[in-house]
Amino acid sequence: MTRTSKWPIILATLPLWGIFWLLSAVVVARARLGTWPIYNQPDPSNVLPILIDVPVLPLILLAPFACLASLMVGFHGWYVGRDGWKNVVLVAVGSFLVLVGWLWVDPGGFFNWWSD
Repeated sequence: MTRTSKWPIILATLPLWGIFWLLSAVVVARARLGTWPIYNQPDPSNVLPILIDVPVLPLILLAPFACLASLMVGFHGWYVGRDGWKNVVLVAVGSFLVLVGWLWVDPGGFFNWWSD
């Protein structure tokens, strides 16, 4: 029985954390306003506490680097013969594609509202 580390999978899911924090910010804005925020109404800095607003941009900007690092960890696992390297690679690519697709489609226009 081999012991596997969980941090490569956690690193591979980092692109999804940006979506989570953005949706958390939208839910907080919804709770404070009583309606869903829309582009340019209201300004996110007037509605959101700093603890929810600040992590969104760094997480979205770090997503490509986290995906690249996860791919390197996964392929290193393949090179040294570790089990689970395929899972790390698939999760890294999948979570990055989900982030890119989500930002492209922008359901609800929440990213446009937040980035306003």
